[in-house]
Amino acid sequence: MGDKQRVNPFAIGGAFVQYCIDHHILEVEILGNDIKYYLTEKGEQTLESQFGIVLTSCAKINE
Repeated sequence: MGDKQRVNPFAIGGAFVQYCIDHHILEVEILGNDIKYYLTEKGEQTLESQFGIVLTSCAKINE
C-alpha cells in the first residue's frame, strides 16, 4: 500500500469532536454520566464553510 498509514477512525472522530469544542463549533454539557453536545449557530456555519459538512435533520437530535 505504499506510504499509506492505517488509522483508527474513532480516534480521528474523537479528535475532531475535541477540535470542534475548542473552536466553539460544539458546546458540551456534562451531568454525571450524561454527556450532551450542542451545535452552536457559529458552528453550523463553520462546519459548512470550512469543511463542507452540512448537517441534515437526521443528524440533529430533537429533545
